[in-house]
Amino acid sequence: MKNYSVYIYFEDGKIVCYDMNDMMEKEVFKPLKDIDVLMDTCTVMNDTLAWDISKNCDNTTCLDIDPDTLYELPFAKEKIVTLPNVPKTIFLSILCQSINHMM
Repeated sequence: MKNYSVYIYFEDGKIVCYDMNDMMEKEVFKPLKDIDVLMDTCTVMNDTLAWDISKNCDNTTCLDIDPDTLYELPFAKEKIVTLPNVPKTIFLSILCQSINHMM
């Protein structure tokens, strides 16, 4: 079984790692089992981590994860310096990766 992780970088410097393994078993997320689809459609929509499966930039049809759920995850092991007085509500960037893909 592939082991997927998604690293989310928040604008206040917090980095979290979201484990996608459980999500991959849900019918709606099954297209993301293809690592190319996971990587190619990963984006920011609706102010959160999302996958634009239809590739039409329609924020009503994307797959997305609640941003509060993501922010509440613990810091990832590789931290960057946090910036004072920066709100946590918007992502600077998102890096999608599969642990197996990196090996």
